[in-house]
Amino acid sequence: MPLETRSRDELIAEIHRLEDAIGRFEHEDRNKVEKLNAMEVLVGGIAHDFNNILCGILGNISLARMQLEPCHGAALRLEESEKAAVRAGELARKLLAFNFGGELAAKKRIALPPLIRDVALFILHSSRIERVVDVADGLWPVEADGGQIGQALSNLLINAVQAMPEGGRVAVRAANLHLEYGKPYRLPPGDYVWLAVEDEGSGIPPEDLQKIFDPYFTTKPSGTGLGLPSVLSIVKKHGGAVEVSSTVGVGSRFEIVLPAASGGVSPGLGE
Repeated sequence: MPLETRSRDELIAEIHRLEDAIGRFEHEDRNKVEKLNAMEVLVGGIAHDFNNILCGILGNISLARMQLEPCHGAALRLEESEKAAVRAGELARKLLAFNFGGELAAKKRIALPPLIRDVALFILHSSRIERVVDVADGLWPVEADGGQIGQALSNLLINAVQAMPEGGRVAVRAANLHLEYGKPYRLPPGDYVWLAVEDEGSGIPPEDLQKIFDPYFTTKPSGTGLGLPSVLSIVKKHGGAVEVSSTVGVGSRFEIVLPAASGGVSPGLGE
């Protein structure tokens, strides 16, 4: 029913319905972020303890190797054990560094076009992938940790590639976006930068769409279920939003919306 034909009471009821819906969405988002924060603490604690234990193991292996002649029968086994312990230590450090995006470094004003093009070129290098990069002229800068935004975009592109094992087209798009009150993405009114990653993969079933940002949820045999949760965590820490739409058999589109840097665009910065 058009707004102009509704009574005052009907309009008030509609406003209350929309407010309730927004409240539910915000509650769901908070719950997801709280889950991610809890997982960060758990993963970080386990990785820290694991790394400490490995240091003791590696130290004792090194001492044992020093006490043996190189020709001793156990020397080669100890050498291989030492290498394995070093690799395990590298894994522990990756977990400590990953931490679902970790803490933000000092944010700075960054231009997104070079970052978008570099990440797309690096991830979408396969000859089976048709790469489309569509970045609007004069794209506004953002106040962000460039490394983490690059990580989030990388995760989305890797996800897109994995959705098309036989190849296909992946499009990365970016544009300026001004949000009014009550518009999509459940963000305050203002200026934002919109990023989208689109693929022509198998799509995501409706019953899975509500789970894809849950830690460790994955439908891929070799997946970890950490890529998309880290995207959500990074974007939320930057005051933005993530949306996804998907049609089975057609493909998926992931959207990231980030607040534009205050003070407008400096000459040349958006290029």
